[in-house]
Amino acid sequence: MCLTMLLCIFAGCANKNDPGAEVNIYLGKTTNFDPAMAYNDQDGQQFLSLIYEGLTKIDSNGKVVPGVAKSWTVKGNVVEFKLKETRWSDGIYIAAKDFVYAWKTRILDPEFECDAAALLYYVENAVEAKNGDISIDDVKIEATGQNYLTVTLKDACYVDEFLYNCANVALSPVRQDSLLKIVVHDNYYDALLNNDLRNYSWATLNSTLLADGPFYVKKIDIHSRDPYITLERNKYYLTDEEKDEAPQKFVTPYRLVVNFVEPDAAIENFNNGSILYNGNIALASREALKSSAEIKDQAATYSYYFNTENPLFADARVRTALSMAIDRNEIEKLVVFGKAADGLITPSTFLTGRKTSFRDKAGSVIKTTADVDGARELLSQAGVRSGSFAITVRDDEVSKAVAEYVAGVWRQLGFNVTVKALGYTSNKYTVVTGTKTNDDGTRSIRTDDVYDNLVKDFYNEALEDRNFDVLGIDYAMLSSDAFAALARFGVTYSGGAYDLSVSAEEFEKIPGATHYASSEYDARITAILGETDDAKRADMLIEAEKALLADMPIVPLYYMQNAYLVSDNLKNVKVGYNGLTNFAKAKDSTYKYVPIEAIIPSTKLVSVK
Repeated sequence: MCLTMLLCIFAGCANKNDPGAEVNIYLGKTTNFDPAMAYNDQDGQQFLSLIYEGLTKIDSNGKVVPGVAKSWTVKGNVVEFKLKETRWSDGIYIAAKDFVYAWKTRILDPEFECDAAALLYYVENAVEAKNGDISIDDVKIEATGQNYLTVTLKDACYVDEFLYNCANVALSPVRQDSLLKIVVHDNYYDALLNNDLRNYSWATLNSTLLADGPFYVKKIDIHSRDPYITLERNKYYLTDEEKDEAPQKFVTPYRLVVNFVEPDAAIENFNNGSILYNGNIALASREALKSSAEIKDQAATYSYYFNTENPLFADARVRTALSMAIDRNEIEKLVVFGKAADGLITPSTFLTGRKTSFRDKAGSVIKTTADVDGARELLSQAGVRSGSFAITVRDDEVSKAVAEYVAGVWRQLGFNVTVKALGYTSNKYTVVTGTKTNDDGTRSIRTDDVYDNLVKDFYNEALEDRNFDVLGIDYAMLSSDAFAALARFGVTYSGGAYDLSVSAEEFEKIPGATHYASSEYDARITAILGETDDAKRADMLIEAEKALLADMPIVPLYYMQNAYLVSDNLKNVKVGYNGLTNFAKAKDSTYKYVPIEAIIPSTKLVSVK
């Protein structure tokens, strides 16, 4: 009886040595943690939102609130951000120069392909620098002190939209020294000869990852019998070094163990209580669970890219016909958690002001029902009655199910359609930490340890190389404003790199992933970027979406939703306006820290709940 009373006393008392709970969750799967590359993967977005944080955040009401920025001041078209005294996961303070490096040296570099560059096009000289017309040094993004970042915009009217853009995980800071390590896999020299090292990104390795958000990647083990990724509390997140603040003040869980199992196994694990959050509900269980699941709209439209360099898809009439034949209402029934798309821009995207939906004002641009007869007529006009091609998708059950449905529709039109689902693989790798000159004058490399589970994502490789006919993509809006989503189809604004295979005098901009190129569409985006009247700009954005979907380089299928199950034992789970889940204050109500060893030193127990 005395022992029981003592246990209750210890359980009820706060203990500074208590690390906090380890929470088992399921988020789906991702293999890339580069904030400038993984934004068109909603599973990846969820992971990234836990380990990175931008200057601003958007709360559940759609309002801009401080992120890494403690505050900001606006003078005309100049925004000065003052950063918080917060630190990277290795304890080094986040500096304004980390944003300058991420934005100027990476995203706006003409040789760095990243269509999230559209988020920065409100900045003075950003478009010109991205297109190689002026030096990157001329872009008006400057570190004016350790904790001060100054950004000059094209016009004062862009301030509000830019603050919203800064909340996107793609604009998170990146520390330059973390990218300088060269990654070498087990067939290094073969890869070097074949220029294949680009596929082995620093952002797939927990040995080189740094985080500025509430969690960091502690371990990646996705090829073991029980695969998982461990996200551990960033003990430096928001803590004041001088005040010796406890990290639990800002991040409650000590660790998130993200199961990397298949969706049906995740359902079983949730039902038996071994995981407390299921953020990717198995397709077969969705209909039965839709009344008990929490559902939140996401800022993405699941869509198909056409590779317009494929002769079969060169004619817009063919692309439009294939789109017309799809019954999006059937896809809505199939995925359960999603809404049939009647346009590209999601309903949660603003138009003018924070209470005006783009979709409400623009209305339906495409039909959600199928028009097979109209599709056949268009194909006849284009002189196309058959052809063979593949639909490339990520290797997940929802993407494959949608692809099989669409492939069946297109086969009825006379096409030979296959589905290609691409996953990932891994290799051993070494981290090169430097080079040295030997006594005989030759040079060799210094290396760190050899690690397992270096990830190579074949889907991302196909997207980057444009090695697809039709490709399924979680097309992210990037911002609460439609501009970033629409601008990326203009060659000038696509964020594409330059083709350096030709001479320096002849190098040219590579279009976006679809190879879509329209001087008329480019002119529309240029005009929108130069328009300062909100009402006129809104009308121009609506017309731009209509023009884009008249050419149909992208086929919107359904507006994505985040549907998730939360255990009654897991409290304080927050979901943002963009549909992403925040676990920083999540609390496992069953967790109790009981230092049994203080009462019975001879008893060896690892943990007690």
